[in-house]
Amino acid sequence: EAEHAFRGATACAPRPAPAGLVGVADVGGGSTELVVGTAGGAVAWSVSLALGSASATDAAPDAEALRRHVAAAFAGVRPPHPERAYAVGGSATSLARLLGPELTPDVLADGLALLASTPPAVVAARYDLHAERVRILPAGLLLLDAAARALGSGLRIAGGGLREGVLLAHLDAVGGCGGDGQGT
Repeated sequence: EAEHAFRGATACAPRPAPAGLVGVADVGGGSTELVVGTAGGAVAWSVSLALGSASATDAAPDAEALRRHVAAAFAGVRPPHPERAYAVGGSATSLARLLGPELTPDVLADGLALLASTPPAVVAARYDLHAERVRILPAGLLLLDAAARALGSGLRIAGGGLREGVLLAHLDAVGGCGGDGQGT
């Protein structure tokens, strides 16, 4: 999963491809993957954490417990620091609607303040989000913040992720779009 998310994010990154190491944070409902590698190259480091936006929300009764739960999941996670880092997954896509395409520490703090001070139904209506997504969004935001801190970089919302990486792997397996092994 981490490799597919990395490939999808880097394949859909603006051209020219980022030089040096590239990081990807993929926050899903049940897990979070961090990946570091080179665009168009191999993954050099990855970790999968058994904590995602939905599972974190369900495991923590309040905001402080949620923060502790996320911090515990990231304890000991020490990836190489990339030149650029991307965020993928449902939380990242939803946060792009609320906060824009760049998730810096200040932007993430503003997002958390917005979610803490605005009723979920208002956030859902204002930003055209599903109510269930808004319910788990604070956990997704905290997970992305922890990922950004671990990677030592703000996160840019990527245009592609896990799904695109899976499709690219499938195309490789069948020999391209034509499926004739010739890449045609």
